[in-house]
Amino acid sequence: AGGSLVACGASGFNGRLWSGAIVVAGADGLGLTGSAPTRAGICALACVSSPASSSSSSAVILASGNDAGAVELWSCVADGASGRPEVRHVGDAKGAHDGAVTSVSASPAPRPDAFAFATGGADGHLGLWDASALRRIVCVQHAHVGAVHGTAVHPTDGNLVATAGEDGAVRVWDARAMGGCSSSGTAQMQRSGDDIRRNMGRAFAVEWCREGASIAVGYESGEVCFLDVRSSSTGPRGLDTRGVVKAHSDAVRALAWDPESLRLASCGDDGVTACHSGEVPVTTSASVHGENYARCVMWSSPREGVAQLYSGGWDGALRVVAI
Repeated sequence: AGGSLVACGASGFNGRLWSGAIVVAGADGLGLTGSAPTRAGICALACVSSPASSSSSSAVILASGNDAGAVELWSCVADGASGRPEVRHVGDAKGAHDGAVTSVSASPAPRPDAFAFATGGADGHLGLWDASALRRIVCVQHAHVGAVHGTAVHPTDGNLVATAGEDGAVRVWDARAMGGCSSSGTAQMQRSGDDIRRNMGRAFAVEWCREGASIAVGYESGEVCFLDVRSSSTGPRGLDTRGVVKAHSDAVRALAWDPESLRLASCGDDGVTACHSGEVPVTTSASVHGENYARCVMWSSPREGVAQLYSGGWDGALRVVAI
């Protein structure tokens, strides 16, 4: 978030109710932490604008999705005296999804004529949003059979969104081919053909590589599959399997590409955070959350040519990962 900050969403169960928080920390050693409580657990979070792209001179704008189906916007600014980040609620859209908002992903370079971020929900719907008015401009109903667990906006073409779902399917959608908030939509690309591997289970995470030529997908089986998006066939284009890495011994929950190199980070229910690098991936890993699930992973903006890796887990900690 903004290069010098790292943000994550948190959930906790207290008695009969879930609650949560938006937590923001300084990227240098995760110092100077700020937070804001929420009335429902946070399932997903994304930075939708930073000082370089926002009309605000200093605010970082975050979009979150919660257990109650609401999408919320938050601003994060540094306190003038202490420098500690302050998180403030900006607005919300209740009932954005019928059930939990399971994924939020931001457009890397939002334009006035395109959406700012995408959401996926337990209702199986895909939503595309205008952040300035917190208005859903496109809703793809039944994008998947079951929950949409992962969404990812193309790094250079802000109209393309990849999704991964409870049904194990991976699809790519083009906002230009869809209309309104009642659209059922047709995927422009989908994973199909004889190269589909069986027994991978549900697809929980999806990310575009930085050139947009391939997609990484994390599965319930613990495997990360790399899909080639450059091939085509009649009808929706197929996503052909380019390679598979056995990354985790349990479900893969999150993926993140290093913004400056061909390194993919993953984390999973085995508590491991891993980094996969090279054309034939070499994997290094670390168990920074002990025996707890690792549920989010992210890279900082590069400093001196090197990006720092972070991971969040069910131990309630956001940690620097040295791998």
